[in-house]
Amino acid sequence: MTINISSGELECRKQRIRDLWNYRKLDHIPIIIISANNPWRYSFQDQLRSSEKQLAVQLKTIEKTLASVPDDFIPVLQPNMADASEVAVSLGADLFWGTNLDQSPVATHMIHCDEDVYKLPTSGWEDQPIVQSWVERIKFFVQESDWPLTLNLRGPTDTSWSISDGVWFFSSMKTSPQIIEHVYDLATKATCAIVDRIIGAVGRKRVVDLGARHWCPEGHEGYVSDDVATSVSPDFFDRMNLHTNDKIFGRYGQGIFHICGPHPSANLYLGGQFPPHVITASWRYTLKYLQRLSQALAGKAVLYLELTDYETWQEADFSPLIARYQQAVDIFIPTTLLVPVFTIGEQVDGAALYAAARKISEFQARQMQWVD
Repeated sequence: MTINISSGELECRKQRIRDLWNYRKLDHIPIIIISANNPWRYSFQDQLRSSEKQLAVQLKTIEKTLASVPDDFIPVLQPNMADASEVAVSLGADLFWGTNLDQSPVATHMIHCDEDVYKLPTSGWEDQPIVQSWVERIKFFVQESDWPLTLNLRGPTDTSWSISDGVWFFSSMKTSPQIIEHVYDLATKATCAIVDRIIGAVGRKRVVDLGARHWCPEGHEGYVSDDVATSVSPDFFDRMNLHTNDKIFGRYGQGIFHICGPHPSANLYLGGQFPPHVITASWRYTLKYLQRLSQALAGKAVLYLELTDYETWQEADFSPLIARYQQAVDIFIPTTLLVPVFTIGEQVDGAALYAAARKISEFQARQMQWVD
């Protein structure tokens, strides 16, 4: 497939992201638009079960986005087998595939009491069949395309939660925090073993991010998803989650921390030894916390804010999305960087959306207090 983007233009876009992460002056804030394109109407489960279908849809999405969005977009591919449940399966969970073919499979709960924790495997996660199949899929993507890869991993805390009965998990935080720490530790070790196996198979240069679908600057591939943090106290986050997440960032680079929201521990997100450079979050669950996030991240980290949601991503009228972007920018300027992220359906005019967002982006850049 031939896509018209020069290596020089691609490098310019990458440098813009490098500068953004370091709060260096830009003429506009990058605008991330991903324009979905699935002409075959493959279901999400179809794509998870077929390497060929998954790659075809992702390449079509890249092709359409490059054609319709004039600037900023950096293509990446994201081969995955179980929509972020791969580590959970390596720990012994089964996958439940629902009847809705566009729904993600869900890891089954393995932990219902303290005794179940000590039945989890303590090694060999990277040798499990799902990981072997994942490595083969990743190799297929590498053979068929030159675009860089992002993985689709959760963080250790989210993996731990996904394999646990919810009542046991959250009650044990109070009654047996050492048990939760043990599960976190196993999930961390399993995650690292699997990532190392993948990197060994395809090379570290091809893997630019461990979880988000964004290009990350060199040396900052670390990614942690920690939606558990939406439901725990700041004290617990500080004692347990922050330490666990730090292990991933310390090993793979200070990249992206994802939490949809809400954000009770926002002022602690950068409190680890290896703080992330980017926080990714959802508009729906973050709106009430924008002021707090702006104060917590000012001059140190960037918020990538997903402005679309299930109700709006396919709406041809994108004016509500632009209003959301302006509202967030008004809170964040002049101290804190915010990048708008739009995931849009096939009927949305990506070029027009970009043009509307670009006006705010340039205003935002003019108002910012840059490092240099």
